[in-house]
Amino acid sequence: MVNIEKAKALLGTLNSALNHYSTQCLDPKLGDRSSYVGLSDVGKGMECMRAAVASKFCLPTKRMGTDSLNLMSQLRRQITLQRGHWQEDGLEAALTAYGLRSIPQLSIALSYKNVPIQAHLDFTLVWGGAKPAVRVLELKSNENIPKTLYASYETQLHGQLALLREAWNKPCFLHDEPARYVTFPELVDRLFGASMPDNPEDVDIEGWVVSLAMSDIKVFGAYKPNTFMLGSCLQTAESIWNCVQSIRQGTMTLDDVEYHKGFHPLCDWCDFNADCPKYCSMEAWNAPEAEQELERLAAFKTEDKALKAQIKELEKRVMQTYATLNPNGAWITAGEHRFRATIQPGRENIDKDALTNELLYLLEGDEERVASVLRNVTRTGESYERLWVSPIRRSIQSVDNAA
Repeated sequence: MVNIEKAKALLGTLNSALNHYSTQCLDPKLGDRSSYVGLSDVGKGMECMRAAVASKFCLPTKRMGTDSLNLMSQLRRQITLQRGHWQEDGLEAALTAYGLRSIPQLSIALSYKNVPIQAHLDFTLVWGGAKPAVRVLELKSNENIPKTLYASYETQLHGQLALLREAWNKPCFLHDEPARYVTFPELVDRLFGASMPDNPEDVDIEGWVVSLAMSDIKVFGAYKPNTFMLGSCLQTAESIWNCVQSIRQGTMTLDDVEYHKGFHPLCDWCDFNADCPKYCSMEAWNAPEAEQELERLAAFKTEDKALKAQIKELEKRVMQTYATLNPNGAWITAGEHRFRATIQPGRENIDKDALTNELLYLLEGDEERVASVLRNVTRTGESYERLWVSPIRRSIQSVDNAA
């Protein structure tokens, strides 16, 4: 039996502790993020310039509400934000115990057209000797492993690899405070006593994005340093910084900054969507009487999501039991139930791109006839009503204090 009031008090303590740890321990690791452009900012800026610029002025509000729904919402968000750091610590310990030369949170700092740029590489693995190599691992903590990478993740890793190669022989690398900035070969020598070539072209450099969930993992790569992507990242960093300076000087406002106008799955999770012009341009009504129902709906959806995850995990365990018993496709009786696991055929789908190419070949490249054929066989289902609920994430404005 659970004492509800004591449970609520304990959850409140855990929530306060997580918020305190985030503010006192995690945030300082990246320094004053308003004073430089990071590669995560660049990745964000390529998708939504406003979100990247806003992060230089605004801090996500850390509401410390005491009602149960608000408390659980805060706890879930803190766990989502911090689990990546917990996983990083565990992976760092594993790499070190295995004897790999790993540099955690390698910092690269340089200036481009007076724009201060910093990159923080989660893990940099190095091998010296006759075949020197560097592997950059960018860890992403995901609730569910994505089928394909977000463009911002890919951009961030491209930027890291390009900056590593570009700054290789420049004093741009910092590992532990208050160490001075050194070249990458110097840093490797100081840390491991290993020798690296002076020319990065003589080194096998690759990068990987490691997507890590609670019980699953997937790696995306390998990526190589790319000169074109370096130029694109630097230009985006310059655009972000110029917008920041213009806002500080009062020649523009945050609402003047470009924003992602189409649908984007991360808009709902953006810390700066409360006053985004994307939503403010729409006619909006205020209905505070619906707040409680929406909070209950959000809580039910969270419970439903957790229940589906439990069902999936339990089904997996039952199938593992079936495989262990190995009954060769026969049914297994268990009390008032019977079960078996079988291989089901995959769902058949038509590859529209492949079909278009085949039609172009058969119709001798007549694009109008191909388009006509596709229109004739395309069917649109009946329209239906759908409820859209988007969380409003408010931020602490600090633009006035940035001047």
